[in-house]
Amino acid sequence: MQTQLKWYAILCSSILLLFLAYYYGFAEQLYNADITKLSWIIIGIFFIMSLKTGVTLHTKRTGTTDFEWFMAESMLSLGMVGTVVGFIYMLSVVFNTIDINQINTVQAALSQMATGMGTALWTTLVGLIFSLIYKTQLVVIDDNRDS
Repeated sequence: MQTQLKWYAILCSSILLLFLAYYYGFAEQLYNADITKLSWIIIGIFFIMSLKTGVTLHTKRTGTTDFEWFMAESMLSLGMVGTVVGFIYMLSVVFNTIDINQINTVQAALSQMATGMGTALWTTLVGLIFSLIYKTQLVVIDDNRDS
């Protein structure tokens, strides 16, 4: 029972974190900055896997958590994919339209670079945070199964 309460506390903290992100405008900023929307896929995977973990705890199923650990690593990997895509976007668009003699093209290129960099950094951050929170849930579960 204590393991279920720990899992529930971690899940509620995650929901509170998402609510605070929405309240303070981070969710909207994330939606606008991430051109790939991979951050939202990571968040969705996190909540689906968290609920799956909760059902597993509630029904007292035993077995390995290999798939769950794989999904935790997949969230981190998706964040890194978003980083690479953001950098590719940033570097590919900047050199196509830039003319250093015209200030308008330089300003547009810098704006597009910022979009790519925003995607790279946001997806990395979301992948790291939600992977870490889900891994914390899995450590709690695995510690309970070992004892």
